[in-house]
Amino acid sequence: MVKVRLQGTTCEIKRMKRCIERNKRIKVISVSDAFPNKGTKKYFRQYMDVMIDPNSEKKAVNQ
Repeated sequence: MVKVRLQGTTCEIKRMKRCIERNKRIKVISVSDAFPNKGTKKYFRQYMDVMIDPNSEKKAVNQ
């Protein structure tokens, strides 16, 4: 499992989160709420726990 920190505007975070979730090789385990960064109202951070889908690794080897 890998812990990923997304940081940016809420729009940027949503777009990147969507890209990660749509990737068939990545399994998203959990996603935190968005937290505002200290000292700014523009930037936020969000955390994800992800892992490479073991089934996708088997498919890649067998192709």
